[in-house]
Amino acid sequence: MTDSQVRADHVFFADVDGWYRITRNERAVASPFDLRLTSLPAALPAQIGEWRATDLPMHPQVMELYDNPEVAFQRAYQNPAGDVVWLTFIGHRGPPSFHLFEHTPTICYPLQGWTMLRETVDAIPLQGGSLYAQRGLARNEADGAQIAVFYWYLWDTEARDPTDGILSIRVSAPITTTEERAVALLKQNFIPNLFPTIVPWRRF
Repeated sequence: MTDSQVRADHVFFADVDGWYRITRNERAVASPFDLRLTSLPAALPAQIGEWRATDLPMHPQVMELYDNPEVAFQRAYQNPAGDVVWLTFIGHRGPPSFHLFEHTPTICYPLQGWTMLRETVDAIPLQGGSLYAQRGLARNEADGAQIAVFYWYLWDTEARDPTDGILSIRVSAPITTTEERAVALLKQNFIPNLFPTIVPWRRF
């Protein structure tokens, strides 16, 4: 196991929906990384497990739609086998943070030439339980390429107070062979490096 898989120094609260729509998919999740708004992007290393990152530019339209968020960065992580995963973090606090729930992949992808073919909630098995995320399948209308995407929201505290801020996390991978392989790459190989453990805690 890698260091990031066995250490869990920071606890956050994840859900598939927004401020006032707390769902039964909400979970407390531990990460070896300090993913608070005030610590990013510096706290997220360029190497996570076997994955090495290259910084990517954020689309100018994204910055406009999200009202120039406090945190906004995107990276491509690649493993030794040549698999690529794209990781996007967008964070805001106060009234502008509501834009994070208004501009989901279902809404934003079409603006960038993608069609969302399917969207559902899926479980990502981790130590101690499952992290739940919105899972989508998208197709590029220009060349027919497809990607698998997972996205969810992350708070520093269980209060989910807008003044403290929130992160939107999006992780995607190109479908080079089958959707099942791309999904497995995200669920089994990449995401558990970011969030190895579910912490015993339930609001309901």
